[in-house]
Amino acid sequence: GVIALTSQLYWNAFIDYFRISTSVILLPVLLMTVGLELHTLTTCFVTSVIVFTVRFLIQSGSVGMTWQTALYVLLPGALFYFSYGVIFKLCIRNRRATTRQKLLWAIFLSDFGANLIEAEMQEYLQFQTLDEHIIIYLAVIAAIRTMFACMLLVGERQYRALLKKNEHERRYQRLFLMKTGLKNEIYFMRKNSE
Repeated sequence: GVIALTSQLYWNAFIDYFRISTSVILLPVLLMTVGLELHTLTTCFVTSVIVFTVRFLIQSGSVGMTWQTALYVLLPGALFYFSYGVIFKLCIRNRRATTRQKLLWAIFLSDFGANLIEAEMQEYLQFQTLDEHIIIYLAVIAAIRTMFACMLLVGERQYRALLKKNEHERRYQRLFLMKTGLKNEIYFMRKNSE
């Protein structure tokens, strides 16, 4: 749902109906945090369907666009999210036991590869060929979005570490108070027995 909403923050670039979206920054963050228990391909497939449905409802409601045209125009964008999941899964088999460097490359390759697939499909549907300059732009965009995604992941890890540290401090405080209470009880028990 979050990806579908943030996918509406985009700009059209290079190719007709090709969208550069901010949701791709959040996708790897959600896959590595909230969605860690979920299967990558299932998550990306469901995301693809939801994003397509939201965009389809918005586009088919716009003036002058038939539902067939909306379907034709939006299908490559939906394919992006599923392609992202396939590439991400191929790069990272076990999300719990991956290194930062491997994760960085997986995010970049997933973003760049899925964008390349979407751009190729858009160009194919418009009977055109993909320009080499567009490939360079897609690599740059993937690098920028990867950088932002990694910054969010580092921030999330630091936040979790801070929460864990606070929880440890509270636990030690409780243990200290419990120990102090026991000392008082033992003191009074000794006094009573005397």
